[in-house]
Amino acid sequence: MLRRHGQFLLSLLVFSAGCTNLKIVDFPQHLNPLNQNFLTAHVNYHRNAVGDQELSPPLVQRWRRNYVFFPGEGLCGAEKNIYLGTGNGYLAAARVSDGKLLGKKSLGEACALPPTLYEGILYQSLEGGNTGLVAYDPREGKILWHVPGILSKSSPLVKDRKVFLLNQDGVVQCHNFLTGDLIWSKAIDTQAHNSPALDENYLITAGLNGKVSALEYTSGVLIWENSINDAILADPVIHEGCVYVATYHGTLYLLDMKTGITLDSLNFDNPVYYAPVIDGSMIFMPCSNGQLIAVNRHSLDIDWKFQSEGPWGSSPLVTANYIYAANLDEKFYILDKKSGELLQQIQLGGRPRSTPIIIDKKLIFCCENTTIVAYGQEDK
Repeated sequence: MLRRHGQFLLSLLVFSAGCTNLKIVDFPQHLNPLNQNFLTAHVNYHRNAVGDQELSPPLVQRWRRNYVFFPGEGLCGAEKNIYLGTGNGYLAAARVSDGKLLGKKSLGEACALPPTLYEGILYQSLEGGNTGLVAYDPREGKILWHVPGILSKSSPLVKDRKVFLLNQDGVVQCHNFLTGDLIWSKAIDTQAHNSPALDENYLITAGLNGKVSALEYTSGVLIWENSINDAILADPVIHEGCVYVATYHGTLYLLDMKTGITLDSLNFDNPVYYAPVIDGSMIFMPCSNGQLIAVNRHSLDIDWKFQSEGPWGSSPLVTANYIYAANLDEKFYILDKKSGELLQQIQLGGRPRSTPIIIDKKLIFCCENTTIVAYGQEDK
């Protein structure tokens, strides 16, 4: 234990001796997460990990970088770079082409999730320290504003120049995106360790006491509540007018987004820690027993099951033809979406911690403890 503690301290010293600022001159502007994938945690504001790009297997490793810090649970990707929060409180950036670290900025004690990008600004939540939300301008390399005392395990949402954050005590706050001024605040009466979802006028939250709430995003006015008798750890997911909520003990609830009325439910008999993915007529549910289950969205009949060797470490990424799934057995799986057939299995040498993203013809994800890995198609 002492030796491991010493190695950790040494790694922090090495990391702190590297790039001490995050300034990117050619940072992309006017990229809005409502119209893009991968510019926020869990792929998009619906928290529905469906990607618009895919890579056909077999894939080969393109690069593997050890950054001597702990990547958070996810990546924000914009054009040629990836952006991430780290377990020791940094906002960092790396190049997609080769994984080279472009810089880092110390913000606090712990950034569990990646930042959200909106109009050239990175919005980073923190779950430790004195500050819960930071607005950072990577072009100038400086903090624009920060809000103290609202520590959060949630990914920010930004719409119509308003930033929304759900804190750990169950309070949603709305801030001006340029100044940080508070516009409104609403307590939803439940602790929350996940991220809210957003669609049209509806900001959806799901808490540890099972309460699911819909707020009108411009005012914070409560539209509806639905109390589910189970803890909710996974992000709520929005798809075609429905809210999908997976509970700790393994029940998936389908709620009407406008009224909150329960439309249907299905029990999987195993705890669920990560959000389902809904694509077309199918629901893909990652269960804690290592099963990935494909369910018909309309009939709720099970179409196929895939059994891995360990529990899932994140929601999978679903594309037109494939499912990319990271598992805590230190393996990465690529499945045929229609049949669940295993197409490729990759031994990682570390436990994956994030839903993969595909950007610039590379599939990229975080892997314990200090690694980010990129895969691509074989050269022809």
